[in-house]
This record gives sequence, structure tokens and C-alpha cells, in this order.
Amino acid sequence: MLAALKNTNLFWRLHAQRLLVERNQKDIVPQLLALINDKSVDEIGLNAPAIHALWILKGLNALEGDALKAVFEATKHPCSGVRKTAIQLLPRNTEGVDFIIKNNLLADKEPLVVLNSLLALSEMPLTEQAEKVVLQSLNDSKDINDWWLPDAYACILAKNEGKILNTVFNQQIEKAAKSAKTTENHSTDHHDHTAMMPKKEDKTAVISPNKPDLVVSNIKIEPINPTPRERVTVSIDVTNQGGVAVPKGTVLPLDIRFEGKGQLIDM
Repeated sequence: MLAALKNTNLFWRLHAQRLLVERNQKDIVPQLLALINDKSVDEIGLNAPAIHALWILKGLNALEGDALKAVFEATKHPCSGVRKTAIQLLPRNTEGVDFIIKNNLLADKEPLVVLNSLLALSEMPLTEQAEKVVLQSLNDSKDINDWWLPDAYACILAKNEGKILNTVFNQQIEKAAKSAKTTENHSTDHHDHTAMMPKKEDKTAVISPNKPDLVVSNIKIEPINPTPRERVTVSIDVTNQGGVAVPKGTVLPLDIRFEGKGQLIDM
């Protein structure tokens, strides 16, 4: 059955994997470790026997001692599929967290490896160092348009009652405040340079008490901390601060833009 793990047909490899797990004997662990430690890849960069061997170790509850060392080492395998599988089998404890950070697995060239590293971290203790690494990875990520990576980031951002998510929000608020201050300074400089120029009457600056004056007074998002793919309700309150009411039957256009990393929706 071990030989069948090298079969070119996935059907027979899966049958061999199932039978070896159902056999429930750990005498094959040395042979499985030999398959995992084989760093060769085929013409498409795959090493299928090593992937099956890792899952058999998991099925035999043999992830300890030399087998566990082989799992850690497999995260450096030339085959991205082997690296991804090894990360899925890492222990969900501080040892796993430290290993992911030390080996910079969030910077792997294969998005699937990064995805599974994030998901693994979302199931591990959230250390201070892990928080810093995740935030840095989020800021540096060039795969934010990927279909699944944003969900993986969402899983870890929502961990520990949204601790990292609050940090991200605070950073964005700080960034927006600095940007607004810079814009204000530029605007002031512009006025200084044009102070000697003839002034034109600014009719738009004066709000007539005889006209409606509509402003967005509040924006509510429910739920405040949504889970990945969860439906979100956005309520926008518009208040008339003018001196008269809006005529009955008047349709008021409102342009709304939702913008984030990899997303831009105009309504």
C-alpha cells in the first residue's frame, strides 16, 4: 500500500491513504517520514506522496517526536502543497505561533501557504509578536484582491474579541486625521499665496435661510464586527439644516461610495 502512494492516479493514492489509516499501525512511520523528507518534485512542482504521508501521520495520531519534527521541516519543502499541508498540521500552541513568525511563513511566495498560515494563527494564542506580524503582513500584502485571503485576515482580525481589528481601526483613524491635517495645511498655504489677489464673491458659502440644507448626520453599520461573508446593513441619516422643508415629492439623489482594500462600490 505504501507503494500506491506514488501512483500517478489520485484515486489509488487516496485509497492507499485510507487503508493505511484504517490499518491503524504505526510501524510504517519511518517509511512515511522518508516520503516527507524527499524534496523532489515532479514536472508541475508537486510531491503528492509527501502530502499523503503527512495526512496519514495525522490519521494515525503519530504527530510526535521525529514525526512532529518532520512536519515542522516540511514547511520548507520545495512543493507548496507540502508546505501548505504541513502548516495545517502544526500544533495550535505558542510553539506553532513562534515557528510561523520565526520562519516568516506569512511572506511565502505561494498565496495558499499564506492563507493557511493566517488560518493557523487564528486558531493559536494571539501573542504580542503575532499581532505585530499580522498587522505588518496586512499592510504589506499585495494579494488583497485574492478571493480568499481577505477572509483569512478577517478571521484573525476578529480573534480575541476583535483586539487586532480595533488596532487597525485606530490606525486608520490616525491616518485619516493626519491626512486631513496635511490637506488643511496645504489649503492654508494656498490662501496665503493668493491673499493679495482680488476676491470674488462666494455665493455658495452663504446658506440661505429660505432653502433646504441637507447633510449626512449619522452612519450606522450592523453588525459592527461582521464575520466573513456576513450580510451587513448600512443606514444613513440625512438631516435638513436649512430654513425650509424639502418640497413634498422631491427625489433627493445621494451618492455613496464604499471603499476598502480591493473593494470599491459606488451607489
